Amino acid sequence: LTIARQKLMINKTAKWNNRISIMFSLLLVITLNLYAVGVETLQWANSVGEGMEEAKKTNKPIMIDFYTDW
Repeated sequence: LTIARQKLMINKTAKWNNRISIMFSLLLVITLNLYAVGVETLQWANSVGEGMEEAKKTNKPIMIDFYTDW
């Protein structure tokens, strides 16, 4: 009788641990998705003139990024 009781307790504990793991995983996924939604992406200008106009309107500095594969 005590062996059956111990086995039943182990099964209940395993089910409880499984539920806790699933709930924690769902909470983590939801939290990370909320942070990802709020991230603002950079809007790159297609030309120097377009970037200069936007910088003058918003009174912000310009960063010019260029490279070559010579």
